[in-house]
Amino acid sequence: MAVKKKKKKEFHFTLKHFFRILIFLIIVYSLISFFHQHSKPAFIDPTLSEIEDQASEHNLADFLNKKFKALPTSTQQKVLGISQTPQFQKIQTFFDTIKKEIPDFPQKQIKAFKKSIIDSIYQDMVKGLED
Repeated sequence: MAVKKKKKKEFHFTLKHFFRILIFLIIVYSLISFFHQHSKPAFIDPTLSEIEDQASEHNLADFLNKKFKALPTSTQQKVLGISQTPQFQKIQTFFDTIKKEIPDFPQKQIKAFKKSIIDSIYQDMVKGLED
């Protein structure tokens, strides 16, 4: 028994295809619009009640600024002067060092990997010569 092979039909863009694509795009647009309208705010303070939460703006910078201004003046001065402490300076230099090293990190790793491969080949060759 011979199996008949079906010929592939050529694709023709018809009105049916156009409507299917149109319906798909309408559904996707509607879903995106729906989820965008019902998205959660960027920051919600869990310590606020629902009434306070609705009245406040959901912006972390505004929230922190309001809380900072609510601190006593002596505490504000201590917070503002923290960048002058030796611990902060050490942390700052540490982060600066990391920022300088990051761009060359992949190349350094590749070089180290190549060296380890060459070293392992060399060790295998030495073991082969010794045996």
